[in-house]
Parts: sequence; C-alpha cells; structure tokens
Amino acid sequence: MLLIGATSIVGFAMTRCVSPQRMTAVCPAVGRGGRGNRGNRGGRGGRGGRGSIPPTWRAVDLESDAAIKQLLHETSPSTVIYAHAVCNVSKCEASPQWTHQVNVQNLQRVIDLIPQTTRLIYLSSDHVFGHDGVYDETSPPCPISVYGHSRVAAEQLVLTRNHNSLVVRAGLALGPSHQGKTGHLDWLRYRLGRQLPVSLIADEARTLVRADEVAMQLLGLSDSSQTGLVHLVSDTFMDRLSLGTHLCEAMNLPSEFKTETRSDQSYPHLGRIQLRTIHSNAQLQCPLQTQVEQS
Repeated sequence: MLLIGATSIVGFAMTRCVSPQRMTAVCPAVGRGGRGNRGNRGGRGGRGGRGSIPPTWRAVDLESDAAIKQLLHETSPSTVIYAHAVCNVSKCEASPQWTHQVNVQNLQRVIDLIPQTTRLIYLSSDHVFGHDGVYDETSPPCPISVYGHSRVAAEQLVLTRNHNSLVVRAGLALGPSHQGKTGHLDWLRYRLGRQLPVSLIADEARTLVRADEVAMQLLGLSDSSQTGLVHLVSDTFMDRLSLGTHLCEAMNLPSEFKTETRSDQSYPHLGRIQLRTIHSNAQLQCPLQTQVEQS
C-alpha cells in the first residue's frame, strides 16, 4: 500500500495504525511552484518527532514524473491511497492556479503513472458542498470556494479513471497532527496553550469523524471491492463553537474564543454541512462511533 499525504490529519492517523511492512508513507515535497506543498521535511534521518519526517517516510516531489515513477518502481503498490491536498481555504482563494496545480494536476500526474490494475482510493472532503443542507452520495456537488471546486475536479479524475477506483468523502476529521499545530484539535491546543487568540465561526456546523476511525475504514475499503463514491458518516453533527468548548473541556484549557460569523470572513466559508450515506452494506451504513473528546 502506498499512502500519499502522510502529513494530513487522516494520513497521519494511518501511519500510526498500519505497520511499516504493509505501507510506504509519502510526504509530498515542495514542487517547482515553491509554495508549501510539503509540510516540514525534517530530513529522512530524523527521529520521527512531531514536525519531522520519520526514516520510514519518503519526501517525493509530486510535480516530477521521474520522482513518481521511481517511487512506483521501488514500491510496486497494489493500492494507492491519495490523502494529499492543500486545504487552507483563504490561501486557495488567493491563488487559484496554485491550488489547481497542487490539488488537481498533481493527482492527475499520479493517475497517469500508476498501472490501471492498481487500486486508487482518493480521500475527498465535505467542501464539495458549501450551502446549508444534508447531503448523500446522490447530491450534486455545490462548492462555494476555490478549494471546494478543486476537490470536485479531483474527484472527477478518479471517478472517470477505471472500475478499480474509489472516492471517499468525510467530514471534519479530529485527531493529532503531524506538526502539532494543524487540524482543529492541535490548532486549539497550540494556540490556547500559548494564550494566543482563537476565533471560531458560530454558524458553521459539520459532521465530525475521528481521524483514526476514518483511517481504519480506509484500510477496510482498500481490501474491498467497493468502487465509485462513498461517504463516511457519524451521528455527531456540531457547530464550531460547541466543538471548541467540548475539546477545551477535554484538554483542560480555557474556553476563551472570539466568535465570528461566515459573513465576517473575507473568503467563502462553509455553512451547516451534514453528510449522510445511501449505501446499505454494513461497513458504510453503520455510523462511525465518533465522540467529541481529546484524541
């Protein structure tokens, strides 16, 4: 198994629940565009502390055909799980071309280079929707941001590839981050622990999922025959303010937030997005047992 995007929240969770013998983890390196397409490289010989790349991970330039070909030659994966994307909505709005390059063109390059027999699983986002609503796999995408549009474009690349591909959408994933500063959990812990200001959007609400639960579902789906498009859902649907309060209680941190609204933002912001699924098989129909607590 080849995991591309080990520094994403779900990707990082996967590196902690899969043995190195089964998986090669890839931290995408900075490409020719020169902007943040990597996380912290840290060096391959590091000790694997937070923010550095463990020795078992690889830094690969996804803008280089030669680098990707070498990686595929060395690993010969039967399954590729693609969990890499730039997810900063405001940066994406400021740089649409760069966003398309990282989130769409890099994926296209990988798709073009992996064999048709290789199973491809793409981890997408609820940002393919943008307006208030309850959405299942039959709901037409309705993105409101550059980032959301890039996710829809990436999904279409995977869905039109071949019969052995799968797009997985999940809600807001909660779990530790590679650098200890990103993702809702570590972002709160880092900023409040240093008495830095925290602003939360009161009129945003999402389906919440634990990153480790999503990681285990992806592992199960990689061994299944499921193709097409699936949602990973839970019964936990919560606004950002309530989520922040619950997480701070779990981490014994002060719940000192500045409250803002979507209309206060200079870029498009998600509303109340609730994911549902139409699939009847047990693995997908049973909601993830997500609890709002410290992960």
